[in-house]
Amino acid sequence: MASDLTPSPTAQQRPASAAQRRALAQLRLKASVADEISRTHWIDGGLDTAALVRAVAEVVRSRDMLRARLLVTAEGGAVQEIHEDCEIEVVPLDGGRSALLEAVERSRAAPLTERLAWFQAVVYPGQDGHGLLLRMHHGLVDGHAVGLVERQLWSILDGAPAGVHPQYADQTDEEVDPAAVSWWEDRLAGTGPATVIPDHSGPQEFSAGSVALDLAPEATAAVRETARRLRTTPLTVLLAAHLTTIGTFSGQTDVVAATPYLNRETVRARHLVGPLVNLLPIRVRLRGVDQTDIIAAVGAELRAALSRAEVPFDRIAAGSAGDGGFGIVRTALVVNRPETAPAIRCGAVTRVELPMIALRWDFVVTLREAGDRLTGALLYRTDRYTESTAQSVRDTFVAHLTGTAPTTTRPVPARPGDLVPDALGRLLDLAGFADDDPVVVSGDVPMSRKHFDTITTAYAARIAPGDRVGLALPDPAHQAAALLATWRRGAAAVLLDHRHPPERRAAVLDDAKPRVVFTEPLEPAEPSDATEISPHGEELAYLVYTSGTDGRPKGVAATYANLAYLLSTVAAVQAPVAGWNPLGAGFDGWLWATLLPWASGHPVVFPASGVADVIGAESSVTLTPTMLAALDPATAPWTIVAAGEALPAVAARQWSGHRLLNAYGPTETTVCASWADSAAGEDPASVGRPAPGTLVYLTDEWLRPVPRGAIGELCVAGPGVTRGYHGRPGLTARNYVANPFAADGSRLYRTGDLARLGADGLLRYVGRRDAQAKIAGIRIELGEIAAVVTSCPDVLEAGAVLHTGDDGPEIRVGVVTEEEGLPPTLAAEIDRTCDNRLLPEMRPAHVAAVRKLPRTANGKLDRPALARMLADTLAPAPTLGGDVRARLAAAWSSILAVPVDDYDRTFFSYGGHSLTAARTVARLRDEFGGSIPITVFFAHPTVNEFAAWLEARG
Repeated sequence: MASDLTPSPTAQQRPASAAQRRALAQLRLKASVADEISRTHWIDGGLDTAALVRAVAEVVRSRDMLRARLLVTAEGGAVQEIHEDCEIEVVPLDGGRSALLEAVERSRAAPLTERLAWFQAVVYPGQDGHGLLLRMHHGLVDGHAVGLVERQLWSILDGAPAGVHPQYADQTDEEVDPAAVSWWEDRLAGTGPATVIPDHSGPQEFSAGSVALDLAPEATAAVRETARRLRTTPLTVLLAAHLTTIGTFSGQTDVVAATPYLNRETVRARHLVGPLVNLLPIRVRLRGVDQTDIIAAVGAELRAALSRAEVPFDRIAAGSAGDGGFGIVRTALVVNRPETAPAIRCGAVTRVELPMIALRWDFVVTLREAGDRLTGALLYRTDRYTESTAQSVRDTFVAHLTGTAPTTTRPVPARPGDLVPDALGRLLDLAGFADDDPVVVSGDVPMSRKHFDTITTAYAARIAPGDRVGLALPDPAHQAAALLATWRRGAAAVLLDHRHPPERRAAVLDDAKPRVVFTEPLEPAEPSDATEISPHGEELAYLVYTSGTDGRPKGVAATYANLAYLLSTVAAVQAPVAGWNPLGAGFDGWLWATLLPWASGHPVVFPASGVADVIGAESSVTLTPTMLAALDPATAPWTIVAAGEALPAVAARQWSGHRLLNAYGPTETTVCASWADSAAGEDPASVGRPAPGTLVYLTDEWLRPVPRGAIGELCVAGPGVTRGYHGRPGLTARNYVANPFAADGSRLYRTGDLARLGADGLLRYVGRRDAQAKIAGIRIELGEIAAVVTSCPDVLEAGAVLHTGDDGPEIRVGVVTEEEGLPPTLAAEIDRTCDNRLLPEMRPAHVAAVRKLPRTANGKLDRPALARMLADTLAPAPTLGGDVRARLAAAWSSILAVPVDDYDRTFFSYGGHSLTAARTVARLRDEFGGSIPITVFFAHPTVNEFAAWLEARG
């Protein structure tokens, strides 16, 4: 690596500046052309090649940074090494100007530092002129410095002397005010990376592309007028639009982006060739404010940042190094000064635009004034994003500047298809089955349609039209028969699982108030047509109970019209084979798994011992992603429907040899609203395309559509939207709202799920906007768990979080008690209460006392902070030899040359930076052995946190 070069015995050495240390730290992550500035020019006319070479050499000799390279010494220090001269390459062109671009691309095919150089100048003699390439590393120059170099070169070609100029190596880093450092630490505390969700995942190549970004004269005038009216600067208006755009695409309301500060206030600095520019992260909160308020907030932040701009970026963003080496800051906005075309007596000079080939940032908006308009480009990483996503980001940025709507209100394109005619009637008649065909298989015992009908008749005889019927039968075959009987009588099924805790079943029955509850199997009865009626579409077909935030389960009411939609949806999946159903009967996925094979005239198979019994390639199975691990790919069904919770990408890859469907749909949308099908070439890690007839919109919190590629709340309209919550009109009104995109009086269900529409047209789930979670397909309201725990005596407050570790997801709860700590008697009472009132998947795996629940600035429970507090209570005992924390502190102190006595203080608050972090990690690898990635150091920047990671690693 170039940073590890052996120092030259003849070169001058000076300590590296803060900007240069950051350049070296990025180089240690990965050398890239992204760290360079390349400028190419074509000079027409009869300029002598030797004269051009001499002129470039004069510039190089007069500017120390053009003869410098950066390296790390054997002692671990970062230095800039200044050499006497630099070779100017001469590469003749095979032709004229048209051949220049290809020749330049060959010259910059590899990073400069792989050539053991940090500056390169190439002269290309050609027909009727000369090409010139100047390549400079960001560790040596910034954009202003490049302009100085170019202007000096043109003046020398016009006959001016090289002159005497200030040298960057003579520049020393100014003392940084500790109060300014503390301000930055406080200002950025608690924030995380805000960026556009990537289209691609894979190795970081930092490859780059660009889309043109030109603001018309009218838009440019609007920016200037907004700045004048609000008494601010055009930069502030542009930066506010950029931050708003990133917020739109990231789904975050707390966003941060960078803008450069030239840092050239003095006359000497304005004439200095070197990396003086500093990056200023600007943070703003977007929730509930209009663009005028955002501009005002950004202006205030920018003014405050500029007053503390002397703090180097590697100190500002200390402890947050990440993708690309910029840590929490992944996007930037750069406004450059207008360019003036150079003019020299010996020929016309034309700037040759080079294609962007590498970028460390995710996105960079670059603009410069060009007469009455702003023109530039949106740069983006092609190893992470498609061009269509970049175009959407650009268009949204322009829309925020001009106040125009960035999107249309069209729904996400759905799968083709219509409702299956008389699907409900065919189900009630079991029209796809002959008398001797098996309808259900329970364990190894098949049940023919003829026998199944006799059992169904027995249940139907005890049901009146319009009844609510509780189904809690231990035999799944009888549960299925009782369900069909309920529908044949035009009644409503209340789905229960006989294995659920008694208090939970009692709560459901108390809310649903069924007239009939089946808990024991009935003897068969002779079929009778008199027991069958034709239910009306708006009558209630079933109630399914899900977790509720107030501690009580809430019932979702689905109609017969919703049921007809569900039957059409399972038919559209086209799985004409027997279908395994290992799911619990109180889960709406149980309905899907039962109806999927019935829709094609095939039996549903209930395994005797759960998922372990599911075998047979000529079949299908519906299960949760959590249950997938119990299947053997060699014997598993070829068609697998994963539903109920997010499907990890790694699981999707593991099952690539099967037909894998990832079905998505809250209970409120009648089980399934969309799916991805690997057999159709769709990525099963996505949630695919909406079901036929389903309307899906991605909106912000105010139900405004978001741009393509942006994160939005997944809202569903169409025939799958259920009636609402049984007996809860207020909650129904909050979640089931008037569809603002239709004039037909229809409703829209707000799922609370966040998703984005990828460039491939597939929906991708990215999380929740609230405290809801799923484990093993069971919807879990963390508020319900907290409410149940708080109901215990002596518990003043409780907060629940979801933790996902190597062993899968689990619930953790923090409690505030009347007495300090968690007495064993109270812990036992919490366990008993949770066992009686919560589903097994909802029961806390860990309950710990906390002094108080952490709160956000607006008073809400700070779940990330609570998760960290609970993780600390589970910290493993030290397993490494000696006092790990003392050894860590000694290593830090040795590198930083300061006492390290506060084990909860970050490495960077002691004066560390990215390069000393790299040196410290190298020391710790020697001290503790094994692999210690530098990213782990940034993720655990205190002695206590790093020690806990080492101890967990073992």
